[in-house]
Amino acid sequence: MLTQYFFIMAFKKKIAKIVVEMFTLGISTKCPRSEWPLIKAKIHKIYFALNERDARENARAFIKEYKDIFPRLVDCIKKDLDSCIAYMKHPFRR
Repeated sequence: MLTQYFFIMAFKKKIAKIVVEMFTLGISTKCPRSEWPLIKAKIHKIYFALNERDARENARAFIKEYKDIFPRLVDCIKKDLDSCIAYMKHPFRR
C-alpha cells in the first residue's frame, strides 16, 4: 500500500512538472532573458507548492511584485493558475 502511495505521488509530481514546463515555455517569451532564471524560480515556487493555499499565496505575492513590470506575464499566470494547480485539489486516497 505504501509503495502504491509513493508511485501515485511521484506520478502526480511528474504530471505537474510536465504541465509547468509546457506552461513556462510559453511565458518565457514575456520577460527579458536576463530576468528569466529568477522568474522561473518564482513560478516553480507557485506550481510546486505543497498545497493549493500556499500556491495561491505565492501567486498573489508574484502578481503583486510583477504586475507593473511584466503585465503580459502576470496576465498569463492569472489566466492559467487554476488549470495548473488543479492537481492539488485531488489528494491521494488510500
